Amino acid sequence: MPSSSRQSATPARRGRPRAVNDRSDVRAAATSLFADQGYRSTGVRDIADALGIGPTSVYSHIKSKADLLNEIVIDTMDALLEVQHEAITSSTDVVDRLRRAAESQVRFFVEHPNESLVAIREFRWPKVKP
Repeated sequence: MPSSSRQSATPARRGRPRAVNDRSDVRAAATSLFADQGYRSTGVRDIADALGIGPTSVYSHIKSKADLLNEIVIDTMDALLEVQHEAITSSTDVVDRLRRAAESQVRFFVEHPNESLVAIREFRWPKVKP
């Protein structure tokens, strides 16, 4: 019976375990969970369960959950600014530049919904490093 209690205690690990090959796997799982549940409602155990690994294994890929959030928000904002910069510099007409900047932002939000939601909703939480 010990094996059945072990299975019921960790339902995310039943079946074929998922191998975590890269920090990007942890980041992708965290981004999805932060978008669905919010940063404060997502624990490291939730991220580990989504990946089919133990919580301590997550820390081999990240320093802390807060640093992971900071990375997601800053990288997302940097990518959005780059997209907008490209849109703005593609024209000399002021009205056209404004239209292109707005279009590029909407396109970015549609193409990166989870990252965008996390960056918008959780922007106030990360500790921005200079």
